[in-house]
Amino acid sequence: MKKSLYSTTALAAAGMLSLGASDAFAQAAAPAAPEKLKIAIGGQMMQLVGFADQSGSYERGASQTGGRNGYKNFDIKNDTELHFSGSVKLDNGMTVSVMVQLEGDDENGNSGTGLDESFMTIAGDFGSVKIGQTDFSGGGLTALAPWAGARNVSSSDVSQFNVKPSANLISTTLGDPGWGGGDANKIGYTTPSIAGFRLAFDYIPDATTTSTGAQPLRTTTETRGVTLGYAEKFGDIGVKAHILYLNGEGSAVTTDTVAVGGGLELKYADWTLGGGYKETEAKNKAGARVTTSNPEGQNYSVGVKYAPAGYELALTYLRNELENTGSIAADDTNNRWMIGGKYNIGPGVDLVGTIVKDSYQSESNNPNAENSPLSVIGGIAVTF
Repeated sequence: MKKSLYSTTALAAAGMLSLGASDAFAQAAAPAAPEKLKIAIGGQMMQLVGFADQSGSYERGASQTGGRNGYKNFDIKNDTELHFSGSVKLDNGMTVSVMVQLEGDDENGNSGTGLDESFMTIAGDFGSVKIGQTDFSGGGLTALAPWAGARNVSSSDVSQFNVKPSANLISTTLGDPGWGGGDANKIGYTTPSIAGFRLAFDYIPDATTTSTGAQPLRTTTETRGVTLGYAEKFGDIGVKAHILYLNGEGSAVTTDTVAVGGGLELKYADWTLGGGYKETEAKNKAGARVTTSNPEGQNYSVGVKYAPAGYELALTYLRNELENTGSIAADDTNNRWMIGGKYNIGPGVDLVGTIVKDSYQSESNNPNAENSPLSVIGGIAVTF
């Protein structure tokens, strides 16, 4: 009797243990609940001091008489951005990511509260789609002149020290042999890499409004861009190249613009050699060449950079030409030479320095449109 009771009790206990173990295993094997996208905060801060000297003839003005009434030689500039980013991978294998870039000071007239970029990216085996207030997708495929230091050779920030005469119509958009800036709302698609080649397509339905603007009229300018990029390595030599095409037009806009360009970059060990070229043409609706405030022009850049571990040195040259007035054979021009360097002193902390020489010349020899400034800029940059 006792023996039978013991057997029954043992079987019951074993059954309970087995059920408990099964429940525990089932709970342990249950998939975790999916989590929402989480935002990480990053960004950069750059504090710069600079000494700049403008042409005396430009500061005196067209009269070429009287005392200097121009610019101070010394100034302090800062550039701070906060980046809010995150991504989440979906069950279907696609990845959705977001990026919001907030200007953190008065740089470029943003009064410390402006959004630099705000966009979403959807990526997968099909490539990637980017939509929002951001740069051209094709910009990630371009090969341009390398640079180093406190300022990009084609950036409008250089004019914070080297003053660009307002009467000289060289523009910051024309100044970049690649896609340049411009954060108008756009949608872009980039293909996967096939044998080193990738295509990017960009479309801006209205270049004049942001996400808060009204529904655009049919008469506003829309822009389409195509970029073919190539990146591959042959032995110890890396090769990157691109060609691009841009067209901007609107039914009530008097000028339609077309830009074509290309670039090549070669990399070997710690050395990089590269350059780019872009030409812009403009015609009115009748197909005739524009003769007033003509946006036609060309620009090119070439540079070399040496970047072993811990520091960078670069020499870069940029040339801009702008037609301005079609009835005059000459162009508004600018030649820019830049020597720049960067030295790492700790995780995310770099000393940066740049020497920039500009030469702005006017197609009509207008002294108010000509300046040959020189600046020496240095400071510290922190990324986080």
